[in-house]
Amino acid sequence: DCVLAPTGEGEFRVVFGYRDSELEAAELRDRALAVGFQGTEIARDACGRVRVAVDDVPSREVGEEVIRQARTVDLHPTLEQEG
Repeated sequence: DCVLAPTGEGEFRVVFGYRDSELEAAELRDRALAVGFQGTEIARDACGRVRVAVDDVPSREVGEEVIRQARTVDLHPTLEQEG
């Protein structure tokens, strides 16, 4: 699977989005960084897509709080389980 739905314990990632190119991903990453989401990085997922995310989120609760904060600045991330 390319995306693991958040279940159980472990580490999570907050995904700001997937883009077709690293250039498009860099724009989204820079936007997330500019509004304070430190640690936002670009990486390829297991299916070769370009992902913009903050990895190593320690709990589902922390991830959900990051998502709430992101929505206040017109970003719409999702939560994924790290595999």
